[in-house]
Amino acid sequence: MLATTMNALMLADIIEKLGTKTIVFTARDLSGIGEIFDAKRVNNALDNGAIVFLSGGTGHPYFSTDTASVLRSLELSCEMMIKCTSVDGIYSADPKKVASAQKLEHVTYDEILTKNLRIMDQASIALARDHNLKIGVCHIDTLPSLTSLTDAHFQ
Repeated sequence: MLATTMNALMLADIIEKLGTKTIVFTARDLSGIGEIFDAKRVNNALDNGAIVFLSGGTGHPYFSTDTASVLRSLELSCEMMIKCTSVDGIYSADPKKVASAQKLEHVTYDEILTKNLRIMDQASIALARDHNLKIGVCHIDTLPSLTSLTDAHFQ
């Protein structure tokens, strides 16, 4: 959890030096380091043009950053969550380990759960499914435009 806050602080510093206001929100009280997460305050910061970083996961053990991302997306009434990862989409198996892995252009939440596809943990997939949150998946080095990403999501 602390590592995500450290990463958020580093990225926020870089973006601030480029002239854009940023705010780091944390799941736990880390006075002087970041502001404690509050959906209204985050939305207000976004409305005022700041780039926000949500760090520290959920603030509780046993919950992954995937689950935290889905949870925060729902709390902020987001239409879509974007998962940037080391592969360019969702595959039938890990393409780094299985040469015959096939890229899946569209897949349902239930298919991900029943086939045990490892793009995200099952708790996060079930939470997104239960609240109809779209999730887009892309490679971190080739972040596509949001327009093209909406065609490569699961729901």
